[in-house]
Amino acid sequence: MRVKHLPIYAKLGVQSGFRSTLPVQESPYAPIPISMPEAVLPRVRPHYEVLTVAGRFDQVTAQHGVSGTPLPVPVWRSGFRNGRGPQALFNKPTGLVVDTQGILYVADTLNHCIRKVSRQGKVSTFAGNGERGFQDGLGAQARFNQPTGLALDGLGFLYVVDSFNQALRKISSQGETHTLPICGQPLGGIACGPQGVVYLTTELRFEKQFYLTLCRLLPTGQSELLVEQSGVFSWKAYKNGDQNKPFNPWFCERADRLLPFSLSNQAFRADERLDLALDRQGAIYLVDRQRLLKISPEGDLTLTPLRYKGEENGRISPEKMAGLTVDEQGHVLVVDSFHHCVRKVAPDGWVETVAGYRSFEQPWNEKDQFCKPQGIAMDHLGRIFVSDTGNWRICQLIPPEAQWQKRLNKMPWFPAPPRHWQEPLARSAPKEGLLSFMRKSLNKSAHLRKAAPSVLNAGPAEKSLPSLPEKHFQDVMQHGSRSQQLASVRELAEVLRLPEAPKAALCKDLFATVLYHEDVSVRALLIREVCDLVKNPDDALVWLSLLEKHQESNRILRKYLIDILCYLGQTYLLYGHVVPLLVDFIRDTEQDVVDHAFERLLKIRNAGYESLVDPLIEELTR
Repeated sequence: MRVKHLPIYAKLGVQSGFRSTLPVQESPYAPIPISMPEAVLPRVRPHYEVLTVAGRFDQVTAQHGVSGTPLPVPVWRSGFRNGRGPQALFNKPTGLVVDTQGILYVADTLNHCIRKVSRQGKVSTFAGNGERGFQDGLGAQARFNQPTGLALDGLGFLYVVDSFNQALRKISSQGETHTLPICGQPLGGIACGPQGVVYLTTELRFEKQFYLTLCRLLPTGQSELLVEQSGVFSWKAYKNGDQNKPFNPWFCERADRLLPFSLSNQAFRADERLDLALDRQGAIYLVDRQRLLKISPEGDLTLTPLRYKGEENGRISPEKMAGLTVDEQGHVLVVDSFHHCVRKVAPDGWVETVAGYRSFEQPWNEKDQFCKPQGIAMDHLGRIFVSDTGNWRICQLIPPEAQWQKRLNKMPWFPAPPRHWQEPLARSAPKEGLLSFMRKSLNKSAHLRKAAPSVLNAGPAEKSLPSLPEKHFQDVMQHGSRSQQLASVRELAEVLRLPEAPKAALCKDLFATVLYHEDVSVRALLIREVCDLVKNPDDALVWLSLLEKHQESNRILRKYLIDILCYLGQTYLLYGHVVPLLVDFIRDTEQDVVDHAFERLLKIRNAGYESLVDPLIEELTR
């Protein structure tokens, strides 16, 4: 049975093997054990050809050496201009990504926008207008602050690492920009995996310690960090501020504490990137400290030391290692910005320079020379694109065995990828299935489902915030069994976590009923959820008014309430309300509670709030 697209590839001169898989590029080196340094290495393969896709340069005449012959030298230009490839101008292009139609998206960092390059080389502005800022909107109404990393998911959404805004932006195919919450400071590395999961490299700082780790953002909006436990890697839920919450295992002093997997011991500067790549099986690739790291979807780590031939232009610099991508055979392409070149790392660790500056004896020429390149991207046909950042241009690399890509670039339309290249993404799932899943999530509570109609079940005129069955809840708290009361508190917390949940002010009576309950386990269950239920300063003020009147009888819960007050004060800058409540705990009869409250007050005072703490302490000691 003939496949529709095969004659097209045959006409281009593509080998028959490419019709079922990406272009195979054999490793130039035979597998040599590390314990045999005296072994003779094979020869190096020739350079990849470099084509300029977009960017403008002017020719000037320069003399190479004292008695050399004057030669034309290109001088590349920077700016902000749309148009055909040779007329377009960029200003520090960094991140790259290519969609299935061959359209290239570029993070134009110092122009603070996202550019779009068509297959014919026409450059346009996709989002932003060249002005620095932080604003969501459609097309030119959006504002960015030095975007770097880019990634595309299977549904056509473009994800942007907005570096100096320390945020993740999501752009629809129509150009609508939204902001997504992430944990830590993004380092520019980003990739989209199956089922809409976004992977990021981030830097977390906690009490003078920093962690260069991996974060992933689920389609539900929940962030997770990569954690290593007994040699096995797994993902654990985390969001900014979790380490300050009571009952949280992150960065605590307990034996079962959670610490993120850290890649390096060196802090990154603002102009550096730490990129990552994903293969089609969902494995994560990173280069760290002269090692190739591969983390499988099952959580297994494979470390491969990098090995170099003597003629290679230095080792891959860990300080200026930028873009990363992986092909179908497991070869990792690394942008070595420090040495102005592109390296290829074989699965066995051998490193080869495939494009860029090779030695100081070669004269500079515009065809194969880079200046501080940053980003690299590969499409489903194996075409490789590089952002030549210091020369303000976008390039394409042509391997020696893939000269057919030049003919592919001249085609007026783009052939569709074979089916086995397309990942099984959510686009094939019917919308009814997603709505059914959301409806089950909203109606998960057996007690609340009877009295609270789902938003998805309501008609257009009936959509509103879900109501809470207050009378039913009060009856359970007064006359129900202990297990029913605990179940009702859990269900209440689940409903209040939903985005459509009512404000805390509307549930104040329900909270008071639980806080004054005689059973300490019922009270403790709600107190554990306070930090997750507070979503804004208004909710925090409601809880502060409740805790001001609440007289907790349990000694351990009183210490937890102190930590909750500190979290609310630090997160929403409400120390003016929090400090008087903490001072009241110093009057406690239990010495460990007094010491705990005094320790927290001392931290607040050392953070610059002496004017709040000192007068109240002096009044207390009179």
